Amino acid sequence: MNDRVMIATIVTHPGKRDELKKVFAEMFPVAAKEPGTMLYTLIEGDQPDTMYFYEHYQDQAAMDSHLGGEVLTALRGKMGALIASGDAVTGTVVQKIR
Repeated sequence: MNDRVMIATIVTHPGKRDELKKVFAEMFPVAAKEPGTMLYTLIEGDQPDTMYFYEHYQDQAAMDSHLGGEVLTALRGKMGALIASGDAVTGTVVQKIR
């Protein structure tokens, strides 16, 4: 199994979570068409100004293609002013049900 995942935690500046959701919304139609993107999920955390991303790709090449894509690169500029902090981990899927 070569599936790759990314799990990210994003904390926005106070009161900026809805703005960040709008910026991320621009990425979903693009991710839906990307070969090898299996899941692309934005989660609104229970804590104010906190969001999580779960991304699941067919392989490292698909993840690399997404992360280096033109649309995401362009959106990073919009996101930067909204995000106070963030962290992400990547890994290879060892076992899954579906």
